Amino acid sequence: MLANHERATWLALVGTVATAIGMRLALRHRLGSFAGQIETELSQLNLRRAFLAYLGGYALASICGVLAWRLGGLAQLILAAGLIKWSLLWLLVTGSFVQRTGNGYILLALALEASVGFLGYFSTFKEGFFVLGLAVLTVRRPLAPETKTMLGLAGVCLLAMLVFWQAIKKDYRMFVSDGMTDQAVRVSVEARLAKLRDLALNLNLEAVDTGIITLIERVGYTDLFAATLNWVPAYEPHAGGALSKRTILHPLMPRLLFPDKAAINDSELARQYTGLNLSGSEEGTSIGIGYFAESYVDFGAVGMFAPLLLLGYALGWIYRTLCGVSETRAWGVALAIAVLFVMLVGIATAGAKLLGSMVTSSIVLAAVHWIAGPPVIRWLGLAKRTPSPTHNH
Repeated sequence: MLANHERATWLALVGTVATAIGMRLALRHRLGSFAGQIETELSQLNLRRAFLAYLGGYALASICGVLAWRLGGLAQLILAAGLIKWSLLWLLVTGSFVQRTGNGYILLALALEASVGFLGYFSTFKEGFFVLGLAVLTVRRPLAPETKTMLGLAGVCLLAMLVFWQAIKKDYRMFVSDGMTDQAVRVSVEARLAKLRDLALNLNLEAVDTGIITLIERVGYTDLFAATLNWVPAYEPHAGGALSKRTILHPLMPRLLFPDKAAINDSELARQYTGLNLSGSEEGTSIGIGYFAESYVDFGAVGMFAPLLLLGYALGWIYRTLCGVSETRAWGVALAIAVLFVMLVGIATAGAKLLGSMVTSSIVLAAVHWIAGPPVIRWLGLAKRTPSPTHNH
């Protein structure tokens, strides 16, 4: 088992490189020369209005989350519209970094994301910190000393929250769902706050130790990949492209037009290709082997990198396309960041779900820009892009 853990880690690392190469191939001769222009535009961003826009995006995402539960076949489209929240948060954080001010807005946004995220069934409190990390990787200018201090404190807080969540999530989820397994929240906000307080007060060193161990396993996400290596092809043959075929065809069959389309059961697929008795929807959870392991199941330890290269190219092409929808480069990148965010948080997601989310979110975000982009850009104070005479469109 240990050897397969090591093998799974190396395959995952090489797979990550293959995906990155695919993205780079799609982005060649693009965007790099516009980094300075993006920062120039962000230097003119009205931070107060950017924060208000983020709050509006947060409200929209919350409404979309409620509607998605009720409208069935339209759920994916509705949820994709809510992704604009991450575009607006990225603008706010990156603009604050460029202008070397506005840390208070960032802290308020992170506090909102973390506090409300803890009240749900899933660990959505961490997503705002992921956007913070993307913003750090975007800005080339030196960060203000107080911003560096804030980032350090944010990192410590995130780590503490992740360990705490891993330690209490089983008990907390059972409480908020009232013992049901459909992943729905059935208790009041007051009751959830009281439960979190009780769980925090009763936390002991053994629970913290368990939280740390499970967090490491969760972040690495190589245990299930190693189990897949153990099981395939020794006990289950390679799928020979069946999973990749499903990945491509599934997004082309929107549930609105194909209401009888079978749902993807991550846990069932994981059981089949790992041989493990994993929890599933019947226990209120979903466990997937992730698209890296799926690629191995299809094509083996060598052939698995070709689909990952293509996936990276597809993501890079989507990113490049969205970056070009707006006359303002920073706004285009903000839209593309929301799609990249889908990829970032979907490492354990089935390939069909991930590709479907990428395609749907790209189309919906482009439509959001077409409907509301220009007036929002003007209201935020973003400068118009001046085309480079050396850039070949």
